[in-house]
Amino acid sequence: MGIPIDAVYEGSYLNIISAIFKKLGLLQLIDRLVPVDPQCQTRTSDAV
Repeated sequence: MGIPIDAVYEGSYLNIISAIFKKLGLLQLIDRLVPVDPQCQTRTSDAV
């Protein structure tokens, strides 16, 4: 099963996906699990 990404920009799906990520706490999980350079001022979840 795949998720079609082509149509994401055509609707309001980005807001829905963002809300789901926040509600599930996925942004904090990504920040915790993905290694980053300590000098980098951008969090990994900012890119997601």
